[in-house]
Amino acid sequence: MLGVALNFTSIDPIKALFWSAVINGVIAVPFMAIVMLMAAKTDVMAQFVVTIRLRILGWLATVVMALAVLAMVITSLRACDFRCNVESKLNHSRWSEYLLV
Repeated sequence: MLGVALNFTSIDPIKALFWSAVINGVIAVPFMAIVMLMAAKTDVMAQFVVTIRLRILGWLATVVMALAVLAMVITSLRACDFRCNVESKLNHSRWSEYLLV
């Protein structure tokens, strides 16, 4: 029903899909870490504790996801900084043109 209701709003479905994927990727890192911690505990998993190979692979995947999130944040901040610098230079040049006239 929520999906049908979204058709009658001004929300762009492609942007909503993009941002839901971004949020999913960001919140996946702590969940992956929690799963890795729980999978290594014998009092939680009993005889189904993960092997050392799977533990290494799981933590490696968690680190890769964390690095991907970090890279996304850094590139987003740099893009924002670049845009702000360009806009301020454009605004400065416009003002200087007005002041010289």
